[in-house]
Amino acid sequence: MLLEDDVVDAVVAHLVDNGWRINSIAHAHQQGDDIVAVKGQTTLRVEATGAGSSIPGTKRYGSAFTGNQVGTHIGVAVMRALAWVSVGKD
Repeated sequence: MLLEDDVVDAVVAHLVDNGWRINSIAHAHQQGDDIVAVKGQTTLRVEATGAGSSIPGTKRYGSAFTGNQVGTHIGVAVMRALAWVSVGKD
């Protein structure tokens, strides 16, 4: 099962391999955008999600998300993207 931190690390590696500069990374236990990368005049913000909880010590650590949890995580990612676009960020 791919956890969120695995997804973040894989996306960061892909971006770096393709010439992006990574400005910040936030793993599951940290606040903020999961990945902020820059290439030329373009800023990319990535909200990653995995198939289960990445936070050790939590009740559901290592367990797959339920259908409702998947919907919630995807909904949060979409709302963050819409908020960025609506205020004209990046």
